[in-house]
Amino acid sequence: MKKIGITPEQFLEAISSFEGAAGRLQKIKEYAATSVYKDFAHAPSKAKATVKALKEIAPSRDLVAVFELHTFSSLNKKFIPQYKDSMKAAQQQIDTSTRQNESQGNGGPHGRRHPQGVAAPGLLVFQDSTTLENFLLQQSWKNKNLLFMSSGQFGGLDIPALADKLQVS
Repeated sequence: MKKIGITPEQFLEAISSFEGAAGRLQKIKEYAATSVYKDFAHAPSKAKATVKALKEIAPSRDLVAVFELHTFSSLNKKFIPQYKDSMKAAQQQIDTSTRQNESQGNGGPHGRRHPQGVAAPGLLVFQDSTTLENFLLQQSWKNKNLLFMSSGQFGGLDIPALADKLQVS
């Protein structure tokens, strides 16, 4: 603390009100048996750490992890295999990488097609935010947490508005 010119008392006062880095594991909405989170996770190691952290926070709840490969580096065919098992701790894994899907011409409203190295059993791939939102709104969210991870905007999906509409009973 001496190196940055503050006293221990100043540090303790400042840290007590620190809310964390913007965009990192933000709780968007909390219900009795469901919480919705958003995280600025875009690298494989960050996605894996975020999923693991949420499972540690609520081990008795299922975790639905929605991931958007957004940056051009993350969509690089040489980089994609690094995502293998990054969401392994989630009970449901969903990809909504619209840039990738648009550039590769993947078909269908949601399917099982995903680049080798990322594909996981049961992985759902959504082409657009409207289809993803409709799917999520049809699910029961009792005893489940919902996690959105991206450095992008999920195709314009309004996550707080979606969180307000979830069926949580």
